[in-house]
Amino acid sequence: ATVGECFYVFGGRQGKTMDDGALNDLWQFDPEARQWTQVSAEGAPDARSYHQMVSVGDELFVFGGCGASGRLNDLHSFNTVTKQWTKLPSPPYEGLEGRGGANFTASGDGRTLFVIGGFAGREMADAHAFDLQTRQWWQEPATHILPKNFQSRSVGIAAALPSTNRLVVYGGEIEEASAGHLGAGV
Repeated sequence: ATVGECFYVFGGRQGKTMDDGALNDLWQFDPEARQWTQVSAEGAPDARSYHQMVSVGDELFVFGGCGASGRLNDLHSFNTVTKQWTKLPSPPYEGLEGRGGANFTASGDGRTLFVIGGFAGREMADAHAFDLQTRQWWQEPATHILPKNFQSRSVGIAAALPSTNRLVVYGGEIEEASAGHLGAGV
């Protein structure tokens, strides 16, 4: 995710299997200086892979993924100015199952985060929203933001098109890869 002229990378995994050590480190790359810097801050989310991260203003938002305890549905923010992590509220409803590979993006106006699909033991085709002003979740009826023929999917790319007030989800996995976490085509 990018903030200003820098981009950030959080967590991930060191190898091919889930036992190869998930990470919870945060790194910043400054392309002008051509330098990576590890960002140290207390309260980082648990180590994970298959999570997603987006930015809005000076904040980074990390959603879900696969951690040591299984699939996650938590949301965390990191303020790049104050260098503080914050765990955000959990949904007040049952529908947002823990998942890896969710399609995650901010609305074009930067007011809302969207979680679309992902893998929760099966490919998902649901939609959830988090209001950045009220810091509250709601389950968005999928038919309000997804086309009627939207296929369940994970590990795709999601983006907002501000001029049209639309979200785009591109690509992804529509059925579980036979190689599991080793990835499709392995």
